[in-house]
Amino acid sequence: MKGLLIYDTIGKNRNEWFIDALINTAKKYDIELELLVVDVNEPFSLETFPDIALVRVICPQINEYLEKNGVKVFNNYKTSYYANNKWNTYLLSKELGINVMNTTLPDNIEDITYPFVVKSLDGHGGSEVFLVNSSEEYDIVAKKLKKDYLIQEKCSNVGKDVRVYSLDG
Repeated sequence: MKGLLIYDTIGKNRNEWFIDALINTAKKYDIELELLVVDVNEPFSLETFPDIALVRVICPQINEYLEKNGVKVFNNYKTSYYANNKWNTYLLSKELGINVMNTTLPDNIEDITYPFVVKSLDGHGGSEVFLVNSSEEYDIVAKKLKKDYLIQEKCSNVGKDVRVYSLDG
């Protein structure tokens, strides 16, 4: 069985030990896992397709492209689409009836009162999360981010990291 392990340059450099461990473990299961380093800002295409792909970049379009070409992808497109965009995650959570913090996009900032939290839509690992106490602080944070973000009411346990894992649907 042939597989691709897909990273961007930053992820590859940060995860060399993990990459080696995955490739070596795959060999034990007769899986030839090849590392492919991509630039998510460039078009993605392949001439030949592997049996499986472990996509370790945040680019749902890559996941979707591989799936449409018959590749078993981990994580699949739907998971990547929802899990790598906080607004998409919020909307899905609401649709599923999961209790979530009051959240909005910048156009509706008046829906939430200070203090509140600003989070980039694609941030990970606690990066790009800001507690904002005033309109002056908000202006500074909004200019600093230079990307899409959401605004969320402050929770009662500031700084506590809560994660949700969805398994098997």
